[in-house]
Amino acid sequence: MKGSRQDFLKGTVKLVVLATLADTPKYGYLIIKEIEGLSNDFFDLREGTLYPILHRLEDEGYVKSEWKVSKVGRDRRYYRITPKGRQFLQSQRQVLQKTVSAVNAVTVSIKARIAKEGDWYVARCLKPDVVSQGRTIEEVRANLKEAVQLYFESFGPEDAPETRGEIVFYPLGAGAHG
Repeated sequence: MKGSRQDFLKGTVKLVVLATLADTPKYGYLIIKEIEGLSNDFFDLREGTLYPILHRLEDEGYVKSEWKVSKVGRDRRYYRITPKGRQFLQSQRQVLQKTVSAVNAVTVSIKARIAKEGDWYVARCLKPDVVSQGRTIEEVRANLKEAVQLYFESFGPEDAPETRGEIVFYPLGAGAHG
């Protein structure tokens, strides 16, 4: 899908620029080079992208700029983060972390339904085609084991079902009882 990476990254560039300014004031070219270096060239910013972002950040009160006279070469405009910008950066980092966790929960983890069947607790993978989608049996087992552990941890001590033994995996179609 053409443009999908750029569309996705559009909202994160503002955060990345603010994070780059969190330690010291910088001028545009230095911001670009630092972002490229720290991201192993994942972010490929151009001046035509960076400066409008910096101007918007300044209009929003997240950064301030000032011209500094250079002893060598031309004068440069330095940008520094404001206290309001630091608060925004912190809140957006939390939003980004929650977003990544939620996306991973939906796209990476393997969900299971756990139910009591006789004397057994049975965890059934809700995405039975995950192995054909590039997941290994070991990944599926690890995810199901984690789902089972989280399920039992969700009970309070007085409500926890009695569990013994280990988690056993059966191929699709095979019953847990035999």
